[in-house]
Amino acid sequence: MENWQKDRLRRIASIANAHISAGSKVLDIGCYNRHILPLLKPGIKYTGVDINGECDVRVDLNQGKLPFKDNSFDFVICAEIFEHIVRPKALLKEIRRVLKPEGYAVSSIPNENHVIIRLRRLFNIRYSSLVFDENPQRHMHSPRLSEAAEFVKSEFEIVKKEYYTPKLWLQFIANLWPSAFARGTIFEVRKK
Repeated sequence: MENWQKDRLRRIASIANAHISAGSKVLDIGCYNRHILPLLKPGIKYTGVDINGECDVRVDLNQGKLPFKDNSFDFVICAEIFEHIVRPKALLKEIRRVLKPEGYAVSSIPNENHVIIRLRRLFNIRYSSLVFDENPQRHMHSPRLSEAAEFVKSEFEIVKKEYYTPKLWLQFIANLWPSAFARGTIFEVRKK
């Protein structure tokens, strides 16, 4: 995992930790190897779901509902997942369903229109840190940043939106011109 990916996880964990405490039920959708778990507050009731990796519950997110009751979780994490599934809107509705009333969630959605990615595609330069460059089928959706915000707003109230970049020194520029320089967006949301 690259430094910018670790930074993104720390930022997501920071948002989660502001809303959870010991005993909070936290769902991590697309947890893979639970990279975020060590960054979360101790004493939480963590459930990680994924189709691969070291998850608690194996779930194919393309096959329908999450295997949890309504209003089951205090907090939901869904980082870099929507672009990988066939019906992202259905997953967004599922997150809303399993989240307790007044519950919070955090999601991140990449910006595949980032200037570096555009240049690499233009010059056909591949590199291993971005799986979708190696296998374009891995990402089924490539929303613009404005589309990502509208997508999230359709089911949740956006509390905070922040952009992340592959290099911390780009953050200022990404905040000014996110469509070109932000690697993606982190959304802190609350159930309506």
